[in-house]
Amino acid sequence: MFRHAIAAPYGASLVQDLVLRIKITDVRLWTNYFNSKAEERSLIKDYPRLQDLTIRYRGPRYNPLLTPEQNVVAWLKDSKLEEVIVSARGSVPDTKVEICVRVPEDWRTAAWETMVAKAVLERGEPLKRNKDYTYILGVWMKLETEGT
Repeated sequence: MFRHAIAAPYGASLVQDLVLRIKITDVRLWTNYFNSKAEERSLIKDYPRLQDLTIRYRGPRYNPLLTPEQNVVAWLKDSKLEEVIVSARGSVPDTKVEICVRVPEDWRTAAWETMVAKAVLERGEPLKRNKDYTYILGVWMKLETEGT
């Protein structure tokens, strides 16, 4: 898909870490790429040594009519986010997802942490945190509000 952008002739075959920016409007394009088995169009074929994939996902916007907690629930239940996670998880063993959202200045970071922890526990999973990320839906996920 874009391995031609890497300068070295075999550069793509050496890439182990990759960061992709995915907008909600482009989800289908990316999930088809992640799931493809085609020789000429596949994440696995383009990057055979890929170990760590970070997806910076620009999904639904902050809704001022909802509470911060309701916004977090809406972001976590976004069907397109789930589609990205399921397809990426099947391609790369270590996948991280950063939900990129502009939030108001008075945003309460605790709302994210509380609602993600609640969602994990509702799924019957153990709560695992790693620095800035929480493990949910089979990926390490965090909210990115700065420089989205």
